[in-house]
Amino acid sequence: MLFRPVCPARGRNRRAFSLVEVLVVIAIIAILAAILFPVFAQVRAKARQIQCLSNLKQIALGVLMYMQDHDDIFPSGLMLAVPGSACLATSDPWACMYAHVPATARSIAGNCTGPSPPFTCSFYYFRDFTGQFRPSVAQQIWSYVKSERVFYDPDDPTGDRFASGRWAGPMMVSSYMWVAGPSLGNMDCLSSASPFSLGVVAAPSKLQMVQDAWVDMHTYGVRQKRWNIAFLDGHAKLTLYIDREAKCWFQGGVRGGPWAWNYCNPHDPQDVSTRLPRRPPYCN
Repeated sequence: MLFRPVCPARGRNRRAFSLVEVLVVIAIIAILAAILFPVFAQVRAKARQIQCLSNLKQIALGVLMYMQDHDDIFPSGLMLAVPGSACLATSDPWACMYAHVPATARSIAGNCTGPSPPFTCSFYYFRDFTGQFRPSVAQQIWSYVKSERVFYDPDDPTGDRFASGRWAGPMMVSSYMWVAGPSLGNMDCLSSASPFSLGVVAAPSKLQMVQDAWVDMHTYGVRQKRWNIAFLDGHAKLTLYIDREAKCWFQGGVRGGPWAWNYCNPHDPQDVSTRLPRRPPYCN
């Protein structure tokens, strides 16, 4: 009689993973996650910063088209604000926005130190020191931009990150800063109450026009601060911030760095990422 060898049951010789092997695999996955997650976060942050730069570029081009149609005169507005979601649902979004912002709300140019008034380091949102109403720059250039989403910084999705109680996102969105020096007609940080014309500015490529509301928008926790700025000639870039370490006294009694100098003296702009010349009237 022939006997057929009996084959062992399928899978009976398979060996399970040991506890040590499982722990090694888990450790490898944890190490890879620790390496890759910060990289992904940095990539997302960079994408938001690039989208912000694109927004500022579009706004700057809208301003330049507005000026082209208005004899090269700067918009008279002091703020770059658009109606929030609640006001957009009304029949007159702009009137709704103006009605819901306290008349005493002020914008403060934090890089500029000087009594205000007389100096324009601080001003009311929608009226100048003479009491004249100044509509939002966004309303003035609306027909050239036509999209409220351009005015939202990706790192400020509600539009009130820097509100500090001065406004509410559903009523007003203000992610970006309109650098109001030319609109105020500043000279030595004193307002002439009339906006400048483009021809007054000696170096348009150096004059900041619209930008991040503050340097921490995209470089929070970073030692060397930078912010997105769109300049008067239409170009936009991530720009080094040096005003905190490079302050001096200007002619007229105001203290600040190159950014503040340009705000106070938009007719004679200097490179905002380079220290001011160590001579009067820049440094006294």
